[in-house]
Amino acid sequence: MTMRGWRIAGRLGPAVAVALAVAGCGTTGQIGETSAGSGGSGGGTSFTDRVGRMFATGASSPEPAPEETGKMTHYECPMVTVRTGAAAYQVFANTRDAGQQLRYQATFGQTARECAALGQMMTMKVGVEGRLLAGQAGGPGKVDVPLRIAVVHEGTTPKTVWTQFYLVPAQMPDGRTQSTFLHIEEDVSFPLPKADDLENYVVYVGFDPTGKPDKPGRKAKTSGRSG
Repeated sequence: MTMRGWRIAGRLGPAVAVALAVAGCGTTGQIGETSAGSGGSGGGTSFTDRVGRMFATGASSPEPAPEETGKMTHYECPMVTVRTGAAAYQVFANTRDAGQQLRYQATFGQTARECAALGQMMTMKVGVEGRLLAGQAGGPGKVDVPLRIAVVHEGTTPKTVWTQFYLVPAQMPDGRTQSTFLHIEEDVSFPLPKADDLENYVVYVGFDPTGKPDKPGRKAKTSGRSG
């Protein structure tokens, strides 16, 4: 088996201005991929630790995964992209004098993913870093950011093969105008397609204000709707 180490893929997102005149400024950078025919990444360092460290330092040379020998099918790790129209989430405050004013806006920063083909299943780990920016009515406080991750098989009729909704806690410290939040999903699993069809699979991330949390203990299920 040959397992490629993580590499930088895509563009690193530009610095996000504190001014919030434009909604949807959720350009992301994407950190690497590990793909394998079977088994996990190994190496003694967890995906969570690596992603947290990379997001914290902006490292451009992540730790390589170990290589093992053997003949096998190579599978590309599906790309992570921000869904159109779901790149920003805004929280408003009603004020007595000025009416509705922007309190916070959440946007996307970097994403990361890691893949392993385990038997007849493709299992992914997906990390999402976001930014919380203070608006005119901003200040210290907490907000639950509604995030959805979905795996879509693109084509003439796009099909969602995996989806999950999350409420990600974010906090704006006192005296700050921006902060970051991080979410990592370590079990994005779906039936393994043919190697040449995997390039049609896309992992979408986006803010979903109308989403509802799953019941405790309930696993994400496949769905026939587009994500």
